[in-house]
Amino acid sequence: RAVLRGGGPLLLVAGAGSGKTRAIVARIVRLVRDGVAPRRILGITFTNRAAEEMRERVVKALRGGGDPSVGSLVSRSLFGFDPGAPDLPWLGTFHAFGATLLRRHGGRIGLSPRFVIYDTRDQQDVLRQILKDLNVDEKKFPPSRFCWLIERSKRDGVSVESAAMAAGWRFLSMAGEVGKAYDAALSEAGAVDFTDLIRLPVTLLQGAPDVLTAVRAEVRHLLVDEFQDVDAAQAELTGLLALGAESFCAVGDEDQSIYGWRGASAGPMLSFERHYPGAKVIHLSTNYRSRAA
Repeated sequence: RAVLRGGGPLLLVAGAGSGKTRAIVARIVRLVRDGVAPRRILGITFTNRAAEEMRERVVKALRGGGDPSVGSLVSRSLFGFDPGAPDLPWLGTFHAFGATLLRRHGGRIGLSPRFVIYDTRDQQDVLRQILKDLNVDEKKFPPSRFCWLIERSKRDGVSVESAAMAAGWRFLSMAGEVGKAYDAALSEAGAVDFTDLIRLPVTLLQGAPDVLTAVRAEVRHLLVDEFQDVDAAQAELTGLLALGAESFCAVGDEDQSIYGWRGASAGPMLSFERHYPGAKVIHLSTNYRSRAA
């Protein structure tokens, strides 16, 4: 029952096959049945596939199967939310949440609500043109390398030069020049990249207390899946939301961290009780998926 009820911060340490998605869905359903408005519940996970699975399970639990088209309707809408489905919570990925937040409030940091989102191919096209303009040999310094470097700098909240230095790269001035040109190109195009979808919401909420207050008033109950894979920016965004919520439930398993190569760390999970005083920690250790017949 501690898993199901809301109230305060809760960490579920859930091993493989222990039913963590089922626990999250059960918690959402319990909150709704206890009288919480679905629109005050925010569930975040890492992949669109995981978000879709969570939506389908929530729809089935709350509507008893209901109209099979409902799941598709919700998945087509931005961030898993649709005005025609007010009885369903917000469920989606970190990046989808960031995009929604920026489209609503990005004007506060000079971002048009009609911004476009550049994927890796778009980024590399921009960088390829920048390298050409700067007379940099693309064969020696491929766009993909600069793409990785810029992502790391944004994710870690440091300059491109600092990221290059940390990576052991000697061409610091070149890295800085390319990084500045890249930022200018995105700004001119009214575009953001995927790392910006986490970085800029953090900047927005930290710099606009009224926006933070308004968002916290909407997000009263927060649930984050795969917490062992959050990076520093995602942990910061989570904290900004969680510290104003009535309840916060994080689910993860430090042994299943798979995104270390892109800056993810189990650190926020391991220091959960320090960051969220009074937190409860519950271990789900039984592997139901691999039990013998």
